[in-house]
Amino acid sequence: MANLMLTEYCNLRCSYCFAREKIKRQMKEVSLKNVLKYITFLKESNIDECCFCGGEPTLHSRFAQIVKLSLESNMGIALFTNGTWSPQVTGTLAKIPRTKLGILLNVNRPSYYNRHIWRILNNNLDFLKDYYEGQDGLRLSLNIFEKDFEYEYILDLAKRYNVKVIRFATCVPIFGGENKFIHFEDRKNFGSSIIEFVRAAKEANIFTRPDCGLVPCTFTSEQIAELIENNNLSEEENVDSFRRICVPVIDIGTDLMVWRCFPTSGIIKIHLSYFNNFQEIRQYFDKVYENCLSIFPSQECYLCNWAITKQCRGGCLAHTINKELST
Repeated sequence: MANLMLTEYCNLRCSYCFAREKIKRQMKEVSLKNVLKYITFLKESNIDECCFCGGEPTLHSRFAQIVKLSLESNMGIALFTNGTWSPQVTGTLAKIPRTKLGILLNVNRPSYYNRHIWRILNNNLDFLKDYYEGQDGLRLSLNIFEKDFEYEYILDLAKRYNVKVIRFATCVPIFGGENKFIHFEDRKNFGSSIIEFVRAAKEANIFTRPDCGLVPCTFTSEQIAELIENNNLSEEENVDSFRRICVPVIDIGTDLMVWRCFPTSGIIKIHLSYFNNFQEIRQYFDKVYENCLSIFPSQECYLCNWAITKQCRGGCLAHTINKELST
């Protein structure tokens, strides 16, 4: 992944947002010139998909032109969105070939929205239901920031709008900022709630896909087997998400400054022009954070078999960095 931040503005203020330190109230957005540089960089890296995030990327004043530039460059589009876009954006999305657009749509519980925004969100989901015609292209996203979290609403939306996959992750801290997240010390207290959610999704014929933030000690071996079973990855891709070492998820700002991931965006940034391709970025951040990856957020981690066998590094790197700075 090499995610380009189209705008620093967002129309929502999610308390758990890991991009919180980058989100501004003014409309600072990427220029079309920088979008073209980004596309060129991807092509030179043999990457055929643009990943657009924000802020809320659909709020970019020239979003339609960015979509056009991407398609004219024969690039696919992955859109990370809160789903509250305007009718004009719906018109833009409707013109994209279905096979060229993938959407990860983050949904909060209904009480997070006012009636007007909730209605817009549902209208846009209704459009996407017709747009994808039952094909896999839309995924809903559940960000868990409380031990006793709600999930019924997202299952209801998935069933209503024919969504086959829900991505979920535990929210993580951001360096130098404040947001709501699951503290590392609480990791063992909410595993059963996650399993309840996964089982409820399975009963509704909805796949669940775990993302960043989870650690294997949250679950029993049997529970991990359930989590792995209820995803729709191909056999080649069916890798245990809990056994991977934290790897860089590259994010690129509106000014083309690059950082390892949003939770660590306040530590080290370097301009895209410094690199020739995406692999060089990954190698650079692997080197920069090499020592951090051998430090764990808890003393008990050092005695854990998952860590000893190098199948876990204690979840998000931000847990370790924040803990080291506070001691």
